[in-house]
Amino acid sequence: MKQAIAMTLLLATIALAQKSPTVSLIALIASPERYDGKQVVVSGYMYLQRERSALYLAKADFQHALFKDAFYLEVPNQMGERIYRLNGCYVEITGTFDGKHTGHMGAFSGELIVKEVSPIWTGTVPADLKDSSNPVSCK
Repeated sequence: MKQAIAMTLLLATIALAQKSPTVSLIALIASPERYDGKQVVVSGYMYLQRERSALYLAKADFQHALFKDAFYLEVPNQMGERIYRLNGCYVEITGTFDGKHTGHMGAFSGELIVKEVSPIWTGTVPADLKDSSNPVSCK
């Protein structure tokens, strides 16, 4: 019985250790070395544009070109159209943080290599993202 409990606790500990930590963009700006090379989950305002794709603290930071309050996004080609339907939306991103690369012309506070993107559900984001005839428009 004790062995079964010990095994259950071990498996639970391993599962928790493998989960990516949810981190604020402010924590990444303040302590990039702490997260460098690690997979993280972050939230913010995403805007995708050539050489300027980034995750910002807020929409106002994008509107006022506050690049140091943002992280450049490296988006793999296989993400396809779905990620672009979330352009201009508040999203949650799972990705690998790279504090050494700072995007186009070194303008950003780091880089996120995107693995997953999910919308943060608000009244402005349609629940059905699968219907390509109804594109998301959060801008």
